[in-house]
Amino acid sequence: MAQTEVATLKYLIDVNGPNFLRDHPYEVYQKLLGTPTTDDKTSRAILFALVSNIDKIALQERDYLTLSSIIQNDCDLKKKTSDKLAQIFLELYSDENIKEWKDNNLSGWKEFVGQNLKVDWEGCSVWSYRGGSVTCHYNAKIALKPLENIQPSEELLEELKKNPFMDSYDIGRFYQDSLTKYLDDDFDEYVSADDYYEPVVEDFGVDYAVKDWCKKNGFEMISSEGSGHDDGYDPDFY
Repeated sequence: MAQTEVATLKYLIDVNGPNFLRDHPYEVYQKLLGTPTTDDKTSRAILFALVSNIDKIALQERDYLTLSSIIQNDCDLKKKTSDKLAQIFLELYSDENIKEWKDNNLSGWKEFVGQNLKVDWEGCSVWSYRGGSVTCHYNAKIALKPLENIQPSEELLEELKKNPFMDSYDIGRFYQDSLTKYLDDDFDEYVSADDYYEPVVEDFGVDYAVKDWCKKNGFEMISSEGSGHDDGYDPDFY
């Protein structure tokens, strides 16, 4: 039934953005093959249509018979198949769905900037000296608030261009990963700063590192609670 194909295609757009069908036609084909009620013939026909940019044409051509004729000619399909595809694409790109996607454009970002961000960081680095080493650990719980004038980083902006429907959870994960990597690098630098004296892990300036990251990314630090320890000197020989 066309309703099944429409539901699958709409779901893929809802999750991955408006250009997903066009940019990843083979993934769409595989997804359709995994749907019990969609036969292989229909899945292949939709793949041909996507490669031929029929989804883009369907946004402009709203007449069923005209769209079916275009599909039949461009994809070299029989009329019965082109009729079915015309029905699928017209239902997929209905006025209701287009309005929903328009309303969802950057909705995740808009929601994200109104929320606080919590980050749990666990840092680990090894200081080595001649015949031994010290494994150092630092854990921190961090709470951040986006500034009113925050703008997406260049990397996140590229992701939002690909998928403007990216939800606030995934955006939060993006910034959590960014901060934890920043802290990992800063902690590594702190631990390895002196070749002759092992680091005092408890003195790691996590607050300074977080504030520096916040300054570069448009956040304000609400709180930061952390503690560090090491496993003691571990000789390479016994």
